[in-house]
Amino acid sequence: MPDPRQRFGALGEEIAAAHLQRAGMSLLARNYRTRYGEVDVVMRDGQTVAFVEVKTRRAPSACRRRR
Repeated sequence: MPDPRQRFGALGEEIAAAHLQRAGMSLLARNYRTRYGEVDVVMRDGQTVAFVEVKTRRAPSACRRRR
């Protein structure tokens, strides 16, 4: 069973992939591994392929700009 940090990270990846799909992108792969490393999410938008690295934060204020 994965530790809580891994589960939390997987949840963030799931949320990010769902958000991008709602924006019209197609999911190609999750946790795509190569000999150089791993990409969290691979999406397609028309003819463009996007490689997405997801960073999940616990505090909602971490994503907002401060005034």
